[in-house]
Amino acid sequence: YVGQVTGRKNLFVWPGECHVHAGITAADVNNILQKYSSAEFMVHPECGCTSSTLYNLASGDISKKAHILSTEGMMQHAKKSDSSQFVVATETGIMYRMKKENPDKMFIPVKENAVCKYMKKITIEKVV
Repeated sequence: YVGQVTGRKNLFVWPGECHVHAGITAADVNNILQKYSSAEFMVHPECGCTSSTLYNLASGDISKKAHILSTEGMMQHAKKSDSSQFVVATETGIMYRMKKENPDKMFIPVKENAVCKYMKKITIEKVV
């Protein structure tokens, strides 16, 4: 998806999927968007698992316009947007930073339990 949208030919994708993004269904997205109808919808295109959400957007199973953004793109969009509510389709770890940098805005995860146990194993100490 990212290669197609950007026209880049130098993206090499691991042929797997992220269990968190694969677990986000069109029904999950539509249910939360119905509850927060005025919220903007942001989707994070994870590495090799661009998520079924992108497919459902393209097929019309999700009808609301989405902003497909990197982590930093989501952060910048939230800061600049006049919206006060955002529904976010990605791993919930980003919510802390979003709320911290935008305390006057509301960030709603598509799924509260969209937590990646593998990402939680990565620490600053282990990186160093």
